[in-house]
Amino acid sequence: MPDCSSKFEELKALFKLHELSAQALQIYAQIASFRETITKLPKVLPVRHHHFEDKSKSFVIGGIVCLLVTAISEGLCISLHRENSRLRESDVRYWMIRQTYPNTGRWVDSVYHLDPNEKDRRIRQLEAKDSDL
Repeated sequence: MPDCSSKFEELKALFKLHELSAQALQIYAQIASFRETITKLPKVLPVRHHHFEDKSKSFVIGGIVCLLVTAISEGLCISLHRENSRLRESDVRYWMIRQTYPNTGRWVDSVYHLDPNEKDRRIRQLEAKDSDL
């Protein structure tokens, strides 16, 4: 077996130079403080249930109001789109009549422009006359 005593002596001298016992005491003190802190912690941490609080209720109500406003706006847009499509079709029909029968178009324009409020009575008279035929 080789003689390692000189190596051991060298290691002993290095240990004495670095004073490892002071570092070991510091580490031990930290571990002790961690243990103390851990023992102070409760075994069961209290849990706060997240029910609607007074502050969050206003956000929920605001969100619901925004959704309602969006739904109503969307409904109005769809309704106006349908009405606009219907009016566009009516406009195309009237334009075709004016192109095909220019005299009839001028007559309709003159009746409407002379008295716009009278047009309903005039239309009812024409429909009654047409149903009699």
